[in-house]
Amino acid sequence: MTGTCRLILTSAFLMLMVPMTMAATPPELVSYQGVLRSSAGAPLDGTYDMVFRFTDTPAGGTLLLTDYHTGPDAIVIDGGLFTALLGGGTLSPGIESSLQGVFSNYSAVYVEVQVGAETLAPRVQVVSTAFALNAGQFGGRLPDDYIDTGGGAQIKTGSLTSMTSLVADSGATTGNVRAVNATTLSTSGVGVLGSALASSGLTEGVRGQSTSPDGRGVVGGAFAASGATTGVYGESHSPDGTGVIGIATAASGGTVGVGGENFSTLGTGVAGVARATSGDAWGVYGETSSSTGYGVVSIGDSITAGDIYATGTKFFLTEHPKRADSAIRFACLEGGEIGVYQRGSGRLDRGEAYIEFPDPFPLVAAGKITVQVTAEEESGALYVPRNGISAEGFTVRESGGAGSNTPFNYLVMAERSGYEDAKAVRSISLSDKIVTTPRLSAAEKSILRATIPQGSVEGIKPEQRSELYSALHDGDFDASCRLLGGCGAEARETPKNSATRETPNSASKHDVRHVTSTDPPREAEALPAAASTPPVPPSSLMAPHTVSETVDPGDVVVVDRLSSGALRPGSYAYDRGVVGVVASVVGRKLPGETALVAIAGIVPARVDADYGGIAVGDLLVVSPTPGHAMRAYDPMPGTIVGKALEPLKTGQATIRILLTPR
Repeated sequence: MTGTCRLILTSAFLMLMVPMTMAATPPELVSYQGVLRSSAGAPLDGTYDMVFRFTDTPAGGTLLLTDYHTGPDAIVIDGGLFTALLGGGTLSPGIESSLQGVFSNYSAVYVEVQVGAETLAPRVQVVSTAFALNAGQFGGRLPDDYIDTGGGAQIKTGSLTSMTSLVADSGATTGNVRAVNATTLSTSGVGVLGSALASSGLTEGVRGQSTSPDGRGVVGGAFAASGATTGVYGESHSPDGTGVIGIATAASGGTVGVGGENFSTLGTGVAGVARATSGDAWGVYGETSSSTGYGVVSIGDSITAGDIYATGTKFFLTEHPKRADSAIRFACLEGGEIGVYQRGSGRLDRGEAYIEFPDPFPLVAAGKITVQVTAEEESGALYVPRNGISAEGFTVRESGGAGSNTPFNYLVMAERSGYEDAKAVRSISLSDKIVTTPRLSAAEKSILRATIPQGSVEGIKPEQRSELYSALHDGDFDASCRLLGGCGAEARETPKNSATRETPNSASKHDVRHVTSTDPPREAEALPAAASTPPVPPSSLMAPHTVSETVDPGDVVVVDRLSSGALRPGSYAYDRGVVGVVASVVGRKLPGETALVAIAGIVPARVDADYGGIAVGDLLVVSPTPGHAMRAYDPMPGTIVGKALEPLKTGQATIRILLTPR
């Protein structure tokens, strides 16, 4: 050491510690203590200018930061002892501008000390204290194990559990974006597992949505080359729950509600399991709102372990070999029995032939067997004797005693083994009746299905049960609700239920765009925002009505099915009980009071454009937002509130509408 003083460190660097709370921010200061002596070894006293330089090597290297403790910031020394708060002087940037940058970006940091004009040697390396070595972990795990709230892509291992809710939002409105993308490489792993363990209600194990024309609601990939892997697996333990439901709400593009991929020889692309032993539980549900769309599409062979029911006709579809813009569609043969058939040919031998059924026809045929025979050449009439048919074959004879060797074709029909007692007419469950009736909208079907458990169907008297089936058969939604004990209140309390499995007749702010319209798609952004419409004297026909709930001017009101003759604000999509709009010439009305309700003409009405931008001339229907109308997509008869006379881009507002007959 040279000069008149020397520096002896009596302790290592000490990081100033503060309690860790959500609000407190630790100061960027490092405590540096030492003893300053003269060249003769005597402790010094007084105030000295000191400069601390941070570098990345013991000698030379890169200057990271300089901290000047000079002038008013000079260090006070008493009996040789001093304490300097590094970072508390005047900082002069090198590569870094702060101590945090120095210690965040460099694993090796050295401090060079200058006292007055003399630079002391050697440089001192900054090292950790014992417990500070654990600062690189949180809860024993490395920082990369935790989710970063930044916008970059991340790959994490292990499981993520949320006891409340987990929301993933990509934020992008275009492109092949994925809010959640989970992958497992285990031969028995699950990419995404969603479990709705509630014992009642329309619970959903996994719900995925995408508003991009090229996006995907839920994507699951199981990339193991073997094992029973599953791309997406959904479970619901509720009698009315859904294992997996995916809704692609974009009105155009190759959207996918639920997409599952599997590369294993034993895996499953999408698996839906409804484990409830009773109730209207569905393993996988598919739906389309397009007249040219399909609820479920299988590319390749399909296997169903159980019966297949269809309210429409079953077809095979193949391309037309001569017309590129056409396809050939043949319908399946249908009848009142479950049958099998066998075709073939034979030849008489001196007027008689015995045909043995080829395998495996005898193994699947049962019950009554019928045979049709057609001669290929001129001959006597061919027939099958009454006692000439058995389970193994049949005899063909030529009438009139002729003994020709005529060739012939045959068609054998029989009942399928195990289904001999199948009945063409059978009783139907209430849930099946709701689903299969063509005279109810999808929204009404969803509400009625959700009402079945609370309606105590088993307790309905026989005559009421018969009336309920008749109401469903006629498509009378109001009567069906009444006979089930009322479904209006349930629909109001949980308006999302009216849109969970809806087609054109329901909506929610998140899934309304999965319904389609015959009109060409429009960009809602092109619509101007509506100015707030002040109350104006209406040019309309009005009538007084008692209200069962509080209403305000402009509210769209419907019949309250739980309160005979009273009205309430509409609160589920495409309600066919819509009556009109509360007139603007009256103020707020409380339950039991009488309000003037406009039923025809031009009136200010409250609307919600978050279900789709509203343009002038758009038809409006009741929305799930209480008291508000929304843009209609292919409305059913009886659901129309009126026609918009003013536009609204987004949000809620009051606009002028023309009330029309419903």
